[in-house]
Amino acid sequence: RVGEEKEITIRGHDTLPSDMVMTSDGRRVITCAQDDEVVRVWRLETGECEAELHKHREAVRNVEVSYDGKSAYTADVTGRILAWRLDTLENVGDMHDPSSGCVDLLCCSQDSTYLAAGSSTGAVTIWNTHILEKVGGFVLSESGVCGMVFGMTGYESLLFVGCEDCNIYVIDVDDNESDEEGEGEG
Repeated sequence: RVGEEKEITIRGHDTLPSDMVMTSDGRRVITCAQDDEVVRVWRLETGECEAELHKHREAVRNVEVSYDGKSAYTADVTGRILAWRLDTLENVGDMHDPSSGCVDLLCCSQDSTYLAAGSSTGAVTIWNTHILEKVGGFVLSESGVCGMVFGMTGYESLLFVGCEDCNIYVIDVDDNESDEEGEGEG
C-alpha cells in the first residue's frame, strides 16, 4: 500500500545494478548488474535469491518481463537475448542479431507477442516472442535509443522509440514501416 513502509534489502550482486524488473504477479524482482553475466531472481516476501541464471557469457545489461507473466528476457553486451520461462526459470531460447550491437533497452508488447531491443547505435530489432525469430530491424538514428514503449489498446502494433537526436520514431511492427513522429500517416 502507498505510504506503508516495508524494508527489504536485496544483496547479492558485486557491482552496481544495471537493470531490474518486477514480475507481473508482484512476487519477484529480476536483476542484473554491471560487469556480471549472472541474472538473479529475488522473492520479494523474503528478499532472498530464488535463482541465479547462468546462461550468458558476457555482462547482462537488461531484463524485461512479458505482460502475460510467462516469460522473461535478458540481454547482454554482445546483443545476445535469452528467453526464460518464469514458472520453471528454464532458458527456452536464444535470440541474437550481431548487427544490432549492444542492447541498451528491452521492451515487450502489451500482448506479449513482440520484444523490441534498442541500442546505442540507434538500431531497433523486433523479435516475435512466440517463435523467437527476428521480424524486423531498423536503424532510426545515428544516436542512441533512450526510450521505448508499445502502444496500448487499439495501437498494440505500434512501437514508439525515443532517440538521443530528440526525435520520437513510430514503428508499426505489423507493417515493418517506420515514421518520424509528425510525419507520414497518423
